[in-house]
Amino acid sequence: MKRNLFYFIILMAMAAVSLTSCEKVSQKEEPGQHDPASDADQIEITGYNGLEWFQNSIVVLDESGKPERRVYGEMLDPSDTTILSVCVSDLKMAEEIFLSWVAPDKDAKKVAGGYDYDLTDYDGTPQGSVAFRNADGNQGVLATVTVGADTDLKCFTEINFVSAQAWPENSSNQKYESGKTYVIRANRLQRQQHPIQSDDPNDPYTCMFPLPRDLTFFCIQGNTGGKEAILVHLSPDENARDAHGRPFEYISYNAHKQCASLPEAEKVLKYYTEYYQFWEAMIDIMENKGEKWDWHFGLDTTGNEEFILNSYNKEAGTIKILDLDDKKGKISDVDTYSVYHYRYMYVRIFPPYVKE
Repeated sequence: MKRNLFYFIILMAMAAVSLTSCEKVSQKEEPGQHDPASDADQIEITGYNGLEWFQNSIVVLDESGKPERRVYGEMLDPSDTTILSVCVSDLKMAEEIFLSWVAPDKDAKKVAGGYDYDLTDYDGTPQGSVAFRNADGNQGVLATVTVGADTDLKCFTEINFVSAQAWPENSSNQKYESGKTYVIRANRLQRQQHPIQSDDPNDPYTCMFPLPRDLTFFCIQGNTGGKEAILVHLSPDENARDAHGRPFEYISYNAHKQCASLPEAEKVLKYYTEYYQFWEAMIDIMENKGEKWDWHFGLDTTGNEEFILNSYNKEAGTIKILDLDDKKGKISDVDTYSVYHYRYMYVRIFPPYVKE
């Protein structure tokens, strides 16, 4: 990606003499841009929340605990909406999908007929369990995931992996092709005055507010050959003050809940690291379409390629970002009251396409 330190220094000098903003945190406010070569604002990740990872691998929740969007699973039985089903070609595919729902620093224990997975948080505190078991093939069910008692996973209690031969014809099993763009209804986030004002000095005046739009997503990985489809939408690095927000502005109106989840971001990061040249080609394609997905120079651009994720730790006062400022890329925590502006990314994962 383009990096021009000379322009950045000029920009910082310009921002230093600009008028003070009327937003809160103004006493210590600094320019929203920062040097993309510096990671001084970032905190290294030392662990993962197993429950959060598993939840977001299946159903991403909104601030009230209701589905924001489904990643995996369809409700084939209208009499019980807590049972989800996933179309697979065979038991091996079912097993691979389940293991992708296990957080990076966690392990699912191999047992007779499947796996037992004890969920734990960042510090290893138990959070419940899930079990993957091979099935007898009755009604096309090849394997089943069941949620253990006292496990706070929402919107599902059971997931059935169903063979393509038994999959209903009217259910979704769409093919996505790498290199193509798709229009998906989502929200453009815009920085504006918070709808609800407060006398609390720690409550910001501004927030990132959702505006429904048809957005263009680029398919970086198609879902043939047993792979998931990965589609991405990057917020443009526009030279506009209302286009980008600080972490607390994403959090204050729960806009962060709509951003890419940690499992989705990890999949994007893996692709980015392995196929950097193809990622760069995608950026060029979208730039030619006028989408401004690359880093751009301007007083009110972010000057970086760092994207807010939906993983917010209220107790620690941090939120995760995906940093794509260099070829390696990484996921880090940043302080929720960081003075810097960040972009956002949407990711849509679709199950492997199975020819019926």
